[in-house]
Amino acid sequence: MLLSIYLSIYLSIYLSRTVHMHQHRNETLHFSSNISVNLIYLSIYHFDRLLYFKLVHIMLHHYLSIYLSRVHMHQHLFLYYFFNSFSFFLFLSFFFFYNFSFSFLFLFPLILFLSFFYLFSLFFLSFFFFYFLFFFLSFSFTFFSFFLFLFSFSFFFLSFFSFFLFLSFFFFLFLSFSFFLSFLSFFSFSFFLSFFFFLFLSFFFLLFYFFFL
Repeated sequence: MLLSIYLSIYLSIYLSRTVHMHQHRNETLHFSSNISVNLIYLSIYHFDRLLYFKLVHIMLHHYLSIYLSRVHMHQHLFLYYFFNSFSFFLFLSFFFFYNFSFSFLFLFPLILFLSFFYLFSLFFLSFFFFYFLFFFLSFSFTFFSFFLFLFSFSFFFLSFFSFFLFLSFFFFLFLSFSFFLSFLSFFSFSFFLSFFFFLFLSFFFLLFYFFFL
């Protein structure tokens, strides 16, 4: 146990002083502390055979994150999440293999299945989360634009006999068009277009109406 603790401290110091790690100090400190905590935890609970597998898992995870941060991680998110899930389930398989005598040939396809399932669920849930977020925002802006539409419609009839009938009519048309665009964002991903178009037209013409009419 003491040897494992000394090894974890040495590894954390070594990783914090690794060459070319000064650009990734946060990742280095995070993974070195992760190594220390996990190794101490495993040594206390006498998971001696799992100690080395967990060490390999953390080291690979650490260097992969450093590599992906150098080559623009957003282009390799699939690889990063797949490796993370695969290494985690691989570590669990070693745990069951050495403690409950499961067959590794049975566990390996299960690991692949769980990794792909985890990856699929991650992207699936994130997709629907952002979709419903856009849906909620477009819904709120649609109602907001609808109230502005009614507001401008009332001003249009109030200024029906005024000198600026033509301008108020175009103000009414532009707000109607912005309402139509925000309503279209219910069924498409044109949320940003309708949002910015709606903001620009609505507030610009509202200011124009109040200050010049």
